[in-house]
Amino acid sequence: MKASLFAILLSGFSKVLLTIKKKGTLVRNHFSKRWYSIMKIWLVLIIACLGCNLSDDRPILGTVNNSPKANNKKEDMSYTDTSNDAGLDHGDVRYNSDMTLPDMSVMNDVGQDVANDVVLDTVSDVAADVVEDIAEDVVEGPKCGDALVNNTETCDGENLGGKSCITEGFLGGVLSCNSTCDLDKTGCLNTGRITSGKDYSCYLNSQNKAECWGTSNFGITTPANDTFVNLSGGERHACGLKADGSLKCWGSFANGLLASPPGKFKAVAVGEFHACGILLNGSLQCWGDNTGGKANPPNGQYKDIDAAKDYSCALNTQGKVSCWGAFPYSAIGSDIPIDSFSQVSTGDQLVCGMADDKQSLECWGFLFAVDNVSIKQITSGEDFFCNISASDKAFCSGGYSVAESHRFLEIKAGNNHVCGIKTDNSLKCWGDNDEGQSSPP
Repeated sequence: MKASLFAILLSGFSKVLLTIKKKGTLVRNHFSKRWYSIMKIWLVLIIACLGCNLSDDRPILGTVNNSPKANNKKEDMSYTDTSNDAGLDHGDVRYNSDMTLPDMSVMNDVGQDVANDVVLDTVSDVAADVVEDIAEDVVEGPKCGDALVNNTETCDGENLGGKSCITEGFLGGVLSCNSTCDLDKTGCLNTGRITSGKDYSCYLNSQNKAECWGTSNFGITTPANDTFVNLSGGERHACGLKADGSLKCWGSFANGLLASPPGKFKAVAVGEFHACGILLNGSLQCWGDNTGGKANPPNGQYKDIDAAKDYSCALNTQGKVSCWGAFPYSAIGSDIPIDSFSQVSTGDQLVCGMADDKQSLECWGFLFAVDNVSIKQITSGEDFFCNISASDKAFCSGGYSVAESHRFLEIKAGNNHVCGIKTDNSLKCWGDNDEGQSSPP
């Protein structure tokens, strides 16, 4: 019996291997995962079958009416066959001359064999169906949504295949995966590895940890001990964007600034007493002080954002600018150009936008009428602006000049100073230095 059982199980197991052989080669990591499921089901089947009542010494077919009256009354002693399928004759059992029942072992053996055959056939059929379904599922290979990256996918769920915005050619940002298992680079940015606040600056070192210098007020130069993909600094606090889209902030506790909201972000911008960010779904979310409505962003889908002391501006997915909050100059909110931009930068008294073609820079508020230049990045201070040209040189208005011999990957203006990461990854700062904000490590 046991030999027959294991023969059936072995036969079913062979069907799995045969199906796999016919269907083709499997992806290694997917096969390993499915293989564990197959073995678990086989174990359940084996335990279930071995636990069946297949003992050879118990009658399975029929019941014997063996009451105490058996030795006295013949009519009370009968064998009733309850299985037509067994192929046995019906009727009363013939008795021995001593009024005892005949040997039923032969009949029980026949019934036992029939029952065993039924059980084994059932197990075989069920096992074959189960393993066939599993084998079909296995050989189909990985699918989008199974957290495994195969040759037809660039990512799957949170599995980005070891890629990041930096490996994709950006300076930082949050890389994600869309519903079709393709990389979503809309959260990747070419800014954010360096930031400047009122009188301090921070940057991401080679370990992607924040290092800060300048004023020690509010603990602003003691950043969170974590790794980040982007930084944004305001007047009194700074925030770091992590690779998983979460935020961690440090500095002033005023107005709940350090209690960043839940959710996954792809960009963050910090003002004086408020902060705003772009969620992975493209919508805006702000927190902190709401004087002048600076924590009430507009609806829509956005791709870039920057914050000044008391207001913020963002670019929607069509490149149009929206600004909200308390404007120091009404022109900041009323004179917004209708042009499309690829980047927006806010200062305390002006806003600048970089044209989609990166051939022009347009500012409004305190300053305007900027000459057309080929530019890669812009940044705004209190009452001046800077840009990086196509040749990696930095140009600034308002007397904040720097030698043209320097070449930059990114620059960021504070109130009255500017710091940048050069093409050789060294740091360079210029402007006011009363708090050490222009003396990087």
